[in-house]
Amino acid sequence: MSKKIQKSVLFRNQFQCRFDNTAVVWKRFDLLRQLLIVSVLLPVLFLSSCSSNERGTIISGNVTLDGTPIPNGQIHFLDQQTKVPVAAAIRNGKYSVSIESGEKSVKVFAEKIVGKIPRDPAQPSGEMIDKTEQYVPKKFNTNSELTVTVANKKEVRDFNLKTFDL
Repeated sequence: MSKKIQKSVLFRNQFQCRFDNTAVVWKRFDLLRQLLIVSVLLPVLFLSSCSSNERGTIISGNVTLDGTPIPNGQIHFLDQQTKVPVAAAIRNGKYSVSIESGEKSVKVFAEKIVGKIPRDPAQPSGEMIDKTEQYVPKKFNTNSELTVTVANKKEVRDFNLKTFDL
């Protein structure tokens, strides 16, 4: 047999062997991919079918400070028993969140821009960023005594906060 033909047969055998190995690798990869999909989807399907009636309580409403809607902020609901907080964004004075039913303490946070400060204090002439300050009184956030009892599937709870009680 000529050397040219031997090289051709050898190359073809090596190529066929490589092709066969590649097919085996792809079959293994396909099996692993299917196992991964099943291992991820099975718990998700199980958890979604076992969803608790308590977790689906939707609470929404308005948040105002001295009669003015809070433009941007956050409202936190802290479960009295588990101490687990759930936060929702306040946009244009409105919020909506899904929480467990039960007794909750409520905290409202909102900041306003009061000036500019350097990003890096070591370089005062460098890039400037907004300086913000909390404008909701502490009696509604860090020292909040606001509470709410959540019981229904869907509730509307407005929080009309007043800086000074008359």
